[in-house]
Amino acid sequence: MDWYSLKNKIKIYNEKETHPDSKGLNSNFFSSISFESTEIEYLDLLHALVFSSKPKLILETGTNVGISAIALAFALKTNHNKGGHNGHLISIDNDKQVQKKAIKLSEDLGLIHYITFIESNSLDFINNHHSNTQYDFIFFDSTRKVRHTEYYELHARGLIKKGALLIFHDTCNCPIKVDPSDANIQNNYLYELTKIGNSCKGTITFPMSRGLTVMQYQ
Repeated sequence: MDWYSLKNKIKIYNEKETHPDSKGLNSNFFSSISFESTEIEYLDLLHALVFSSKPKLILETGTNVGISAIALAFALKTNHNKGGHNGHLISIDNDKQVQKKAIKLSEDLGLIHYITFIESNSLDFINNHHSNTQYDFIFFDSTRKVRHTEYYELHARGLIKKGALLIFHDTCNCPIKVDPSDANIQNNYLYELTKIGNSCKGTITFPMSRGLTVMQYQ
């Protein structure tokens, strides 16, 4: 079993089904397994980035049911099997019930060896981080209200390795939810990401659907 064969077995919905009110660019060409899950097409990209960059330690903020963790872990497994490169993923979520589903899924797929699931608020985890290790691949996918703060805290504590890939989900130029307040949340999120991007080596944004932005830490 690998990431691509798994995709052929799970139920996938068009983004117009999971996000019927989405104003995202060409969202009808994208798919996901649920409202909260990252688009499959962007998971393909994350999988490829892990496979090509060979990170040793990945941090994911926002596990949910674990489909993104699975995509990342499959790439770590491939890296290990092809060259003995050992990489590991730490995935954080404060929702115990959905994380249970993620743990079971990773166990069923034989990937639990590559993932440590942490039940915690992401900022609490970062602020109580006592390890000297540094992350060389970070996927920010918690609530958009705190993702920039997660980055600033990781940066301040020296937990990001030079040259690390920083990936932020939901970076399209439109609201993600129907809630009227969501436009302000999205605008503030994008404003903070612009500041973060200005301090990085480079940035590439994929604007379609809910959007994804990849940065390289300075």
